Amino acid sequence: MPCEIILVVHALTQWNLDGRCQGHVDTPLCERGRKDALALARRLMRERIDAIYSSDLRRAVETGLPLSKIKRIPIRTDPRLREGRWALQERTAEFPILPYSKEVESRKEVRARMIEVMTDIGRMHRDERVVVVSHMGPVKQFIQYVSDVSSHPVPEFVGTRAAVNRLIYDDGEWFCVVLDDASHLEQPSPPLT
Repeated sequence: MPCEIILVVHALTQWNLDGRCQGHVDTPLCERGRKDALALARRLMRERIDAIYSSDLRRAVETGLPLSKIKRIPIRTDPRLREGRWALQERTAEFPILPYSKEVESRKEVRARMIEVMTDIGRMHRDERVVVVSHMGPVKQFIQYVSDVSSHPVPEFVGTRAAVNRLIYDDGEWFCVVLDDASHLEQPSPPLT
């Protein structure tokens, strides 16, 4: 039986607005990001949600937190859902860089770990609806993978933060239902890295 996954790019941070490379720096959402996360939760509050997964980085967890509270479902964190760890990652004293097994990752490595974690989630949650919060780089890589392997056309992925991206995992196959549905957001954010 299929699993529906609502894949979400975390809401806005001040570093996104500033154009700074976050990578594994554990930055929080900004005020607008918190509002968008709440709007996402309100959008999904009437839907059956069976599980919520998130990257273990703060900005992703904070995006899923309002929905977690409304639904009374704990957030399961998985570091495989993290942003890529890039060579140009900024260093900061204000927010820590979380430890990870690799100092730098290629896009191919990010794609491989996203395929692995998303497939694991799809297999574990047959006939369920799951929300997964990740980051722009990994989500782009995963959507591109789905586009490459799907027998059905996949719409263009813009990368709107806190938007609803609906995918179906069914017996080893991925299907894309809708991308970048931001109807619940006052001002959909431009695609920012």
